[in-house]
Amino acid sequence: MELYYKIRYFFWLKKQMKQDKTIFLIGTPVHENIGDAAIAYAELKYLKNILPKDNNIIEVDQNRMIKYLDVLKKVIRSDTRLILHGGGNMGDEWLKEEEDRRKIIKTFANNKMIIFPQTIHYQDPKKFLESVEFYAKFKNLTIVAREKKSFEILKNNYKNEVILTPDIVLSLKDYNYTNDTEKRKGCLLCYRNDNEAAMSEQTKTVIEKELQKRKIQYSYTDMISKNQILADVRENVIMNKLKEFAGARLVITDRLHGMVFCYLTNTPCIVFSNYNHKVFGTYEWIKDVNFIKPGDVENIEQQISEMLNLKKYKIIHVNNEERYKEIEMRIVHNGEKIKNI
Repeated sequence: MELYYKIRYFFWLKKQMKQDKTIFLIGTPVHENIGDAAIAYAELKYLKNILPKDNNIIEVDQNRMIKYLDVLKKVIRSDTRLILHGGGNMGDEWLKEEEDRRKIIKTFANNKMIIFPQTIHYQDPKKFLESVEFYAKFKNLTIVAREKKSFEILKNNYKNEVILTPDIVLSLKDYNYTNDTEKRKGCLLCYRNDNEAAMSEQTKTVIEKELQKRKIQYSYTDMISKNQILADVRENVIMNKLKEFAGARLVITDRLHGMVFCYLTNTPCIVFSNYNHKVFGTYEWIKDVNFIKPGDVENIEQQISEMLNLKKYKIIHVNNEERYKEIEMRIVHNGEKIKNI
């Protein structure tokens, strides 16, 4: 049965291939994280926007990339452009994703590859050095950092070409959501519950007591879906979560894409950090808006008051600043602008 599916997948891929007009997006998630699903959604939308209409984009999710690796080897040519899914998994926290990405890079060493906007974070110095040594072997690989600290780590230690752009989900700022506080209700609390969490229970209690004192109704939400987010339901899951955020007067979160979803929906937000630099590093791209503020538990009373009473919204559009041109230049020109190749 397994052979049957491999043969079937092989012929499907062959049918999709358009010689030098095909680009692969590899490693997109199928797990329950809505933020990661939003990255995949934004990646595909961005690629469709910058590529000529006669180009074809083939998405290979994280399950198929390894399961059908032998099939991909038969179909992908040496001049085929490969995009590797971005996010926050370049490090030793999410080793499965890192190991699978390395298998793809090693297998297609002669192809021009770009890792879409990533956060790098290693806690184990030995694993960090192993990473530096591994990636140094692949001169055809460009790594995109999504915040300055990751960019500096990569630029100072890795021999690959490194560029800096915002998180790709910030490029989705083309939806119109109301700023009318009369149409927004209550406060959403969106907290992490995994190894990246750094927000203390004491801080959460202080926030809840302040909301109770103000008689502000609040409810809990999460950026984790109940089910796997496959490609056919991805957009619906993301849009439903955006609508949920758009209906709140205030969101308090320690999730990167909790903050980003507030940015996309013009929703007042107080954001706390996770255990590394990715949240506040990404905040730097949007710090000029006045409806998203870094959380300060010592001044949380004032911050909640300020966000709830906000009347005028200062909105910026990260995408309009052409922050992603560095990626476009390398993809549309088929890597011609990449140095050291």
